[in-house]
Amino acid sequence: IIPDSVVEETAYIYRKAVAKHMTTGRSITLVILASLYAACRATNTPRTLQDIARAANIRKGKLSLAYRKLVNNLDLRFQPYDPIEFVTRICSIIGLSEKTRRDALDIISEAKEKEIAYGKNPMSLVAAALYLAAKINMEKKSQAEIAKACGMTSTTIRNVLMMLRKKLNLNEEVVYN
Repeated sequence: IIPDSVVEETAYIYRKAVAKHMTTGRSITLVILASLYAACRATNTPRTLQDIARAANIRKGKLSLAYRKLVNNLDLRFQPYDPIEFVTRICSIIGLSEKTRRDALDIISEAKEKEIAYGKNPMSLVAAALYLAAKINMEKKSQAEIAKACGMTSTTIRNVLMMLRKKLNLNEEVVYN
């Protein structure tokens, strides 16, 4: 479900794209979907490219390309998503407890305090924090389950886990067992 403010922003961005003749020779649907993702970014509504691509039944790569062209042609600038915004949604998708959610939020907050999160894909940080929090709380969730819910690979989670383990001085047994 997309809030009305996002729909209005989508229409505004799309009208700007039409005014710059960005729909000529391009799929109107892709320009609208790219406008939708841009509106989500502008209004800080946590939706990923994968979420929008899945809902529209198109390839993420095509949407990503359309979005980049839209951003470049309209000279749009957005703040990166805050990983904390995705935690509750992913927890509910995979059925993690409230305690695990709070622990994941603490891990992400500590990573942000130590400036580890900058330049990282917010979803990869969410996935790694949720996996760590699930391990700490002895909830049996695999990296594959969490990776699927976050739209990434288990390898990405492992790489971020190694980085978090080093930077946050985490016990190796917590991370790998």
